[in-house]
Amino acid sequence: MSELEAHVRELARQVVRDELARHAPSWEWLSVEQAAELLGCSRKAIYSKLDRKALTAHRFDGRVYVSRRELDEAIRRAPAA
Repeated sequence: MSELEAHVRELARQVVRDELARHAPSWEWLSVEQAAELLGCSRKAIYSKLDRKALTAHRFDGRVYVSRRELDEAIRRAPAA
């Protein structure tokens, strides 16, 4: 990958992060469904991350929730595509 391609990819990642932050729910806790929508993946993928301890499950009233802050950190830690 050329230096220009790497720079363009990093700029694209930043734009995506900014757009996600701008359009994403501002709630502190998200349901599995909301977390999947935010990350653009399936509920099954979120449950897989919970099983692998990549995300922490918080249970309340029979439902599973994920910390919005933890999701944001996971996005920031994700390797460049």
